[in-house]
Amino acid sequence: MKSLKSLFLSALFVATGLSVSAQNVEEILKNHREVMGFENWAMVQTIILEGKTMAGSFEIPYKTTIYGNNLRNEITMGPMSLVQITDGTKGWMNNPQSSEIVELPFAAVQALQGRVDFGLDLLKIADLENLTLVGTQEMDGLTVYQLRYDTPSYPLTDFFVESESFVLLRKDITREWEGEKTITRTDYSDYKLVNGLLIAHSRNATVEGGANARRGGAGGQFGGGRGQGGGGGMANMITNMASRGGKDVITKLTFNEQLDASLFDKDKLK
Repeated sequence: MKSLKSLFLSALFVATGLSVSAQNVEEILKNHREVMGFENWAMVQTIILEGKTMAGSFEIPYKTTIYGNNLRNEITMGPMSLVQITDGTKGWMNNPQSSEIVELPFAAVQALQGRVDFGLDLLKIADLENLTLVGTQEMDGLTVYQLRYDTPSYPLTDFFVESESFVLLRKDITREWEGEKTITRTDYSDYKLVNGLLIAHSRNATVEGGANARRGGAGGQFGGGRGQGGGGGMANMITNMASRGGKDVITKLTFNEQLDASLFDKDKLK
C-alpha cells in the first residue's frame, strides 16, 4: 500500500505534467530543477529558518541565519543558549558556562554548514560531468533514480530522485572514518512551496557503519574535547546532541530578509 508520501508525489506529478520517460542525467536533472524551482534559487540572498531537532528523547529548538558563506546557528536547551557562527572556512561558538569564545575545528565547521539541508543539493551542482546515473530501484514502494556525484573535492554522494515527481527523497554520503566506511543517510519529506522553491520541511538523518555511528551519529564532528576547542561541559553536550542523526523539522522559513552584519561577528559572541 502506498503511503501519503506517494499520494503527494503523484499529485505533484499530475500538477507539473512532467514526463516519466527520463532516461539520462540531463533529462532527470532538468525535470528535477523545474519541479524544485531552480530559477528562483539564484534570487535567494539571505535565509532565516527556525525549527527543532529531535535527538533521542530531547527536542532542541534552533534558529539558523545565513548570508552567503556566513552562518549563525542558535541552539536553546532549557536555560542554556549556544551560538555558533562560521564564515565558511573558520567557525566559533560561545561557551554558555563562561564568556569564552571557542574556535571550532574544521570538521565542526563542515558539519555546521551541513545542517542547512532543504533537499536542494542537486540545484547547487555545477560540474555536471561528475554526476552519473547509476540506475533505478524501488524505495518504499516508489521507483527512484539513483544519481551519483563523484569528485575528489567532495565525499561520494548518492541522490535518490522519485521517477514521477522528480523530487529528492534520499541522500547518502559515504565517507571513510577511522579506516571504516560510514554512510550518512538523509530522508526528505513534507515538501512545501516557499517563494517558488519546493523545500523539504522535514528530514531524518541516520549514520550507518564505522566508528562514528558507534559513537552515536555525527556528534563527534562538532564537539571535541577541551584540547580540541570544543569548550567542554554543557557547550559540548548541547553541540553534540544538536549534530547527531535524528529528525529535523523546519517550523518557519524566510528568504531575503535584511540582516545585521554583527550577527556574524565572532567578537559579539561574548
